[in-house]
Amino acid sequence: MPSQVRIISGPRDQSWDRYVARLVQERGFGHERHYVGITDEKRAEEVRRKLRTAGRHHGVSIKAFWLPCKGCEHGGPDCAYHVSYTAYDLASARAYKNQQTGRR
Repeated sequence: MPSQVRIISGPRDQSWDRYVARLVQERGFGHERHYVGITDEKRAEEVRRKLRTAGRHHGVSIKAFWLPCKGCEHGGPDCAYHVSYTAYDLASARAYKNQQTGRR
């Protein structure tokens, strides 16, 4: 009998998958998009992580980072952060990473 209880999570969260799917479908790989209207840093980090997870669901690599904003026409006057995200083909992203680190 195991000494610890193993918690089996439910189905994966697919609520952010549509952002990645739409980016790849409409613009392809290597094009940047912005998620705007974020009011605090904690939420910006959460959005960044969710987009990267959605990329894994679709088998693509996602470069995502958040940037401060002082209010803009797209995010409104309370906009404090934008999350910039770009999709890359997984094989190309691995090759680039290996090139940067000097691996073959």
